[in-house]
Amino acid sequence: MTKRRPDPPDARGDFADALRGVRPLAGRERLRPPPQPKGAAAPRSHGPATPKRFVVETSGEAVAGRAEDMSRAALAKLRAGGVEPDREVDLHGLPAREARRRLERALREAEAAGERCVLVVHGRGVHSETRAVLRSALPEWLQEPPQSERVLAFASAPRALGGVGATLVWIRRVREPAVSSAANRRRGEHDET
Repeated sequence: MTKRRPDPPDARGDFADALRGVRPLAGRERLRPPPQPKGAAAPRSHGPATPKRFVVETSGEAVAGRAEDMSRAALAKLRAGGVEPDREVDLHGLPAREARRRLERALREAEAAGERCVLVVHGRGVHSETRAVLRSALPEWLQEPPQSERVLAFASAPRALGGVGATLVWIRRVREPAVSSAANRRRGEHDET
């Protein structure tokens, strides 16, 4: 059995050049992806659905976390209130299960709307019979799929936005899949026929 040698780095460019000017056979329909149902979210394009890893730091009651692919400087900006919230979701007084569902819905809607920051108001648990259930559960929820795929970072809000009774959540930007310029040229040539 012979091993196949990897293509040289310029082989893809050579292949694209070889296909330049190729037209589909007459009478054959091109394959197109099925249309997306109305109201469906755009496909996520920031990688496979593997859970993101977070670096989490606590200081007293304050908590902050960032995905491993985000810089410490960006997290510091979020902590300082340098990212304005586009949306707010209030979880005060909700049971944990309902609070989690409301959080998931708010983050999904924010992502779909292209919003980058959500202020999650959860309270400090001062009036809770046990402890700050929502405040302590929130970091875990944000690190688990599907939230971990949406979240770049989270941090206890600055005092002006609620302090440790609220958390700022920075949402990943959804990017369109990259298409090579050669593919764009070919697509344009086929569309003209």
